[in-house]
Amino acid sequence: MATFANRILTIAASVMLGASMATPASAADLFTINSVQVINTYSYTFGDVQPPPTTGGDTATILQSDQRPVPTSQLGVDYVGQATKDSFYFLHNDYCVGKCQISSSTTIRFEIEIQDVGDVEGLRFDSLITPGHLALVGLGSYEYTAASFAFTVSRTGIVRGEAVPGTNILYTANGNANISGLSVTDDYGTDPFRGTITGTNGGAGLYYDWSATPLSVELGGITGGERFYVDYTASYSVESFNTCVDILNCNAAQVVFGDPRTTGGGTDNITQSAARAFFASEPTIDGGVHAVITREYDASLIPYGFFASGSDGNIDTPAENAPITYVGNYLPSLIDTAPMTGVPEPTTWASMVVGFGVIGGALRRRRGGRRMAA
Repeated sequence: MATFANRILTIAASVMLGASMATPASAADLFTINSVQVINTYSYTFGDVQPPPTTGGDTATILQSDQRPVPTSQLGVDYVGQATKDSFYFLHNDYCVGKCQISSSTTIRFEIEIQDVGDVEGLRFDSLITPGHLALVGLGSYEYTAASFAFTVSRTGIVRGEAVPGTNILYTANGNANISGLSVTDDYGTDPFRGTITGTNGGAGLYYDWSATPLSVELGGITGGERFYVDYTASYSVESFNTCVDILNCNAAQVVFGDPRTTGGGTDNITQSAARAFFASEPTIDGGVHAVITREYDASLIPYGFFASGSDGNIDTPAENAPITYVGNYLPSLIDTAPMTGVPEPTTWASMVVGFGVIGGALRRRRGGRRMAA
């Protein structure tokens, strides 16, 4: 299982890129990318704790546990984001077990300035939607337990340095898991993702995993001198309002955009000591055996490019993910190995190498006109 320290080493703060940023050779005289921003927002409820909605931060972790001798609720959020001239790192992992709720989003925002249009009529954005994971665990019923995501690519004009009203949403994909079942669809009413894996974990849960999926979105007409934002956004919501007796067998929900643990991940061993403290270990690498809900994800590296409409792109389609095997409903975070009373103070979280924040994620896709490949 990757550690928080590893995540920090891999993903740094968001990067603002200047107008000198390199662009694909075929579009070198067509436009410049003035900046790339990573924008994260989040809010959550855990017991009596409900911090105000927060914006900012591009690498962070929130872990909450009721810290009873036998924990009955846990909440986790990991996110990382870093933009470079031709790619960005992306992870967003939200999960809730017992009684909690999270709403969050991650946006990669590109500011585009059109230069010499020539005979070019439009611009296209090529990238990938990251691999991901949508899951529920429901013991007896999924009532009051739900997970969902909405992925969009949009364009917004800029006038005198300010975004103008009227965002044009150019592509959407949505996923939902709740008492009615699990569904994933896009603008065309079809499942847009590659390499999907679905199952029920022996009737105790619902899960849906997908591989990195090509994304190609036409941005529309362009004129010389205009500026606009292109936003690559994933929004997430998870909630569970159930009383747990055993946190390993309790209702839970999760949404992840990022590494789906299928490129040689490790086996999760979930054990419980005589003192009823939970421990997790990862002694072997077996190609992907995991609990349905856990925080063992890392960021994905997502390439991107902007191209004249009708021209060839250069975004490679990665191989589909290796098979996943799910054993167990939930792998508890290690914060619950020492019983505590109430909600820990920030200094306590720091001593456990837990930083507050929330959001990150990953997304991808491609296909001109119809914008998505099967």
